[in-house]
Amino acid sequence: MTPFSAIVWTLSTTVGLQLCLLLSEIIRPGAVTDIVNSGGCLALVLVLATYLALRAYAPDRSISQAVGFRRTPWQLIGLAFTLGLFIQIPASHIAELINGWLPLSDAETQHREKLLSVASPLRALAVALVVGVAGPVVEELFYRGAIYGALRRAQSPLLATLATAGCFVLAHWNMSDMRSLAHVSPLLIVALALGLARTVSGSLYPPLVLHAGFNLTTVVSMVVGHESTLDSVDFGSQSIALGWLGSLALVYGLFYFGTGSAGAKAARAQDR
Repeated sequence: MTPFSAIVWTLSTTVGLQLCLLLSEIIRPGAVTDIVNSGGCLALVLVLATYLALRAYAPDRSISQAVGFRRTPWQLIGLAFTLGLFIQIPASHIAELINGWLPLSDAETQHREKLLSVASPLRALAVALVVGVAGPVVEELFYRGAIYGALRRAQSPLLATLATAGCFVLAHWNMSDMRSLAHVSPLLIVALALGLARTVSGSLYPPLVLHAGFNLTTVVSMVVGHESTLDSVDFGSQSIALGWLGSLALVYGLFYFGTGSAGAKAARAQDR
């Protein structure tokens, strides 16, 4: 797979998701702002896309082998999950700066708030399951699984990581609003961290738990009463400094331990 092909696959899933959401809105008005419905559409589209990509680029490999469900040192999984918790702060900090320079439109803000509202315990549970579990699983299966795997078998680790990160950010861009590109740009540091976790570990498990940790902090923040949009989370200067320093330290830890681990090296060898 080439980076251009990866972009085509990403845009195809974006179109598929929008069609699924449009169909669901026709069937049940208001479904487009239902997180369970959105999560179901995302899962349907990405699972299908993952299957098709594996058939196209890894027909001779098992699904688990092709996407990277393989053993890697447990320390990398722990570091990745902790990084997912910490990196929420730098991402939120960047988002807050961007929002101060280029505020979200009222329509986009209202859409996000409706989509992620936690008005009841049952709703909070549904948001937690969709955002913190289902979303990370299907997105990692596609991006750090099928797409990264296909790229890595034809490209260098660095190019595979960068291309996958770019595709991940592109998929979150609302193309009907040019300003939204700026607002999804903080996801780039998260996408690069996910790519690093996948590359150094040779396994899908570290980026999966990193992604889940990142998303779950958003859910917890909403449940305890903070704003429902990442752009509006207000951290103090000490928390921001701790978040940046902690994230950088954990990134270094992932890289240092992953590149020096014999288990991770064995897992990485299976990506080729």
